[in-house]
Amino acid sequence: DLPENAMRLTVGRERIYVYGGGNEKATALYVIDPNRGHAKLCALPSPVGAASVVGDTLYFSAANDVYRLAPGGEMNLICHLPGPAITSLTAAGDDVVYFTAGRTLYTWQLGKVGILSEGLGDTVCWRDGALYVLDTEKQSLMKLESLPCLGAMPQETP
Repeated sequence: DLPENAMRLTVGRERIYVYGGGNEKATALYVIDPNRGHAKLCALPSPVGAASVVGDTLYFSAANDVYRLAPGGEMNLICHLPGPAITSLTAAGDDVVYFTAGRTLYTWQLGKVGILSEGLGDTVCWRDGALYVLDTEKQSLMKLESLPCLGAMPQETP
C-alpha cells in the first residue's frame, strides 16, 4: 500500500522511488528496495513534483528546487529557480538534468543552469541519447538530439 493517493514513481538500479500525491502535503520521498523493503528517505517543505534516476543517483524537484541524492545518502540542493514550480525532470547522465518550469525548458550541467527554450512543452524524458518534450497544450511530441553543451548556450541563470 502506498502512503498517499496519486503517487508517481521512478525506477533506478534495484530500487524504486515513489513520491508526490494528490495533495499539497505529499512532501515525502520513499524508496522501495526488493531486498530490504521500503523506507521514507526524506520530507521536504514543498511537494515532490518530479524525479529521475541515472545510475545510482536520484534527481528530484520540490517547488522551484532541484536536489541530487547520491549513493550513500548524501542529498544536495543543486539549483533554485525563480518563478513557477518545476513540473517535469529527467536525468540524461552524471551531472546532466533537463527540466521544465512554466513551459520553459532548462538544463543543469556541471553545476550551471541554462534556458534551452521557452514555450516548448511541459513534460520531458531522456531516452537513448535524445530528449523527448511533450507539449500537452499543443498535443505534440518533439525529439531533440545533439543538444548543445551548457558552455555554448547564450542564456544562463544563477
